[in-house]
Amino acid sequence: MSATPASDRQSGEQPDEAIVDQLRVLFREALSIEVASPDTDLIDAGLLDSLALVELIFQIEQRFAIDLALEELEVDNFRTLARLSASITEQKNATE
Repeated sequence: MSATPASDRQSGEQPDEAIVDQLRVLFREALSIEVASPDTDLIDAGLLDSLALVELIFQIEQRFAIDLALEELEVDNFRTLARLSASITEQKNATE
């Protein structure tokens, strides 16, 4: 299955490479999913379904020590590792 790049990332938005690397490990170890690129669209590529999303949210909260309020979650933030990285960085900065 080929992965679709998410080309609609805002210009100038650079993912935190350390967080992207941690997310790759999380996907591989916790979800048994190999993600080819930070811009791979996880939903369009069929890599992330609703059950995996619930597990992903749990794993992110544990690994990054943040609280993701369900009513504030945007599905588009879970489309790529780059977007996830930006969302995690934003959440961590908001709690510091």
